[in-house]
Amino acid sequence: MFNNMDILANGLLVLFALATLISNVYWLRFATLTGSVAALLYYLFFIDAIQWHYLVFGLVFIGANLHKMWRLHQAKSYLHFSQNELLLHQQVFSDLNPEHYMALMKIAVWRDVQAGEILIEQGETVASLSLIFKGIVKVDVGSNHYIQIRDGQFIGEMSYVSGNPGSGTVIAEEQSLLVEWPQVVLKEMVSHNNVIGNCFQTLFNADLMKKLGD
Repeated sequence: MFNNMDILANGLLVLFALATLISNVYWLRFATLTGSVAALLYYLFFIDAIQWHYLVFGLVFIGANLHKMWRLHQAKSYLHFSQNELLLHQQVFSDLNPEHYMALMKIAVWRDVQAGEILIEQGETVASLSLIFKGIVKVDVGSNHYIQIRDGQFIGEMSYVSGNPGSGTVIAEEQSLLVEWPQVVLKEMVSHNNVIGNCFQTLFNADLMKKLGD
């Protein structure tokens, strides 16, 4: 017959086995945490000779799970995006996880521009990196030749990368909605976050190929 210790030990094994079937990360960590606490209590009260390295490992494991659960709880509580932000994530920034994308949106400014509005003057400092969420703008590349930039394409990315003034005049061809990031603030973020930096670099490369194709 099983004694109480055997029942508890087997119960813990069943709990850990069931935890592997949970798809929700938060509840998976909760189940793992519950099993870890129960295992630690079992070890403290039912094992005669305490080996401290096992005890320390158990406490560290529990602490790590509590930390991750708190981070997941925070992320769940403040990841509330607008409809436009959700669309932008799906269409452009799908490589970023919600936490990184939220950080990017915190420093973003949504800006409505009217047809004929000058967005960048050739030779002037470009303060922000812009992305066209909806609309069309045109860039004067000289000799009365213009190229059009549409939804999902950047404005001022060459200035952002090089630090040079605007190489052409950019004018809104129709009423448009832009997403803008102050260059100084975005560069500071990217300097501490390689994931966001790599995402922008990939987008810049794809954008350049699209513009060259035009």
